[in-house]
Amino acid sequence: MSKLRTKKGFTLIEVLCSLSIFYIMFTAALTTQCSSINIRKNNSNLKSYCLFFEALRNNMEYNASYDEILQLKSDGKFYVSLEKMDIDTIKDSNLTNIFSNIMPSTQPYAQVSINGGDILKVNISLFYKLFNSEQNLQCTFYKGKYKR
Repeated sequence: MSKLRTKKGFTLIEVLCSLSIFYIMFTAALTTQCSSINIRKNNSNLKSYCLFFEALRNNMEYNASYDEILQLKSDGKFYVSLEKMDIDTIKDSNLTNIFSNIMPSTQPYAQVSINGGDILKVNISLFYKLFNSEQNLQCTFYKGKYKR
């Protein structure tokens, strides 16, 4: 009578198959996590850019006088670089200190165009990169010289 052999343990092929399945699942999870981190970073940057943009618009529209905006136009100061893109900078300093007449070479940056005479048409643009494509936000408002 012959005895049946009992197998104990796994064969080499079973171990290699299970390791390859584990490796594929681990790679997929790691890729998803890295993408999630990049998306969170981009969302955080975009949120700070939007807050700055809104603060700049509000400051120019409601706090700056007609003469201050006209002074920016006459000085040729139309750009705000990344170093000055801070809400506290806008609150604490004068508009002429925030703007520069040199266009920044890197994004993000803000640009303002001022047109008109008695009534100024002010267009603010924020240029930034999102997922390696150039994007921009724009806002237009009017500022006039009038007495309240």
